[in-house]
Amino acid sequence: MGYNVKPTEFKQFTELCYMLERYGKVQVKDIQGFEYPKNYYSATFESAGHRFNLFMNCYCPCLAFGVVREEGISFIQNAALKSLIDNYYPLIYVMPPSELSMDIRQSQIAQFSSYGRAAIRSWLPLTIGEAMFSWFFD
Repeated sequence: MGYNVKPTEFKQFTELCYMLERYGKVQVKDIQGFEYPKNYYSATFESAGHRFNLFMNCYCPCLAFGVVREEGISFIQNAALKSLIDNYYPLIYVMPPSELSMDIRQSQIAQFSSYGRAAIRSWLPLTIGEAMFSWFFD
């Protein structure tokens, strides 16, 4: 949620993407910065002929791997890249698909400010992944 919070540095995200490329794990095809009203940065990678994305929430150091589909993001696991990120960027959390697909519970919503709770009620993400990597968070 972006209330009175500045986005994290895009530079850190781009450095991370190119570090993964330097280690020969992926080829960076595209990197996109913060574009209101999205709440994430994204990079498109190619590896072994397959394209997928890396997403980083703009307001907290959380990442996820996924494939963009018509109905939204399908989150995937990438153990090799997660291991590299964990090793070189220990303060960044790579969220697993199992966590991202969890339904949002009222106890989690209660932890937000009153402004955050109001936004969630109007925006209605159903899963943790939809809240963390939303194309429309405002």
